[in-house]
Amino acid sequence: MDLELENKVVLVTGGAKGIGAALVRAGAAEAAIPVIVDRDSEASKNLHAEVRTSHVVIADLSSATCCITTTWRISRFPI
Repeated sequence: MDLELENKVVLVTGGAKGIGAALVRAGAAEAAIPVIVDRDSEASKNLHAEVRTSHVVIADLSSATCCITTTWRISRFPI
């Protein structure tokens, strides 16, 4: 299935496990550039080892300040 995601950034919060990880894999299969945002660093790094085209941001998005900081960090990626 072609979702026309080639070279598009796919930001997946809670992306290290479960449905989020499935979305990361699906995006990578469609030639997208997945960004895994999760607070579980070990699970994020393990998924990144599997999906080498992904980027990882370890963050807890439970506060507005963390969301703003994470957005700033992602905007600086050389994508």
